[in-house]
Amino acid sequence: TVDAIPFLSSRINKQQVIVRLDGEKIGGWRISVEGKYSIKIPKERLKQSILKLDFDLPNASSPKNEGMSNDNRCLGIAVKSIEIRRGK
Repeated sequence: TVDAIPFLSSRINKQQVIVRLDGEKIGGWRISVEGKYSIKIPKERLKQSILKLDFDLPNASSPKNEGMSNDNRCLGIAVKSIEIRRGK
């Protein structure tokens, strides 16, 4: 579960998040509000000792590009926390 806050503007009303495990897409979300978003990791992938998760953010932009401020940082989501737990 990822607790996240999306970067939004008058032009960006949601952030698309593509979740990849070791380079393979396993799901994603369209985030328009702060909240907790979950995804299931395939059981057979849990046999690995190290899991590499990537979050692709194709809608990410900077506040400067959005006419909001002079901040050049490319923003997509702010991650407050990540929790990985075994399913039931």
